[in-house]
Amino acid sequence: MKLVFEIEPYEDMLDEPFTTKSYLLDRINIFVLENNKREELCTSTFNGSILLDMAEGLIELL
Repeated sequence: MKLVFEIEPYEDMLDEPFTTKSYLLDRINIFVLENNKREELCTSTFNGSILLDMAEGLIELL
């Protein structure tokens, strides 16, 4: 099982340079990759809720 993190910039931020601050401002999509099957675990726009969403999603997988 692998976790895949994708940063999805908002349309109004596409012209701005990508910096470490972008991780906190942009949407983060987290997927579970297992047996060549990709399933969305959670999507988050707030850094602190990423941990809560990941924990909840992992608990549900177990």
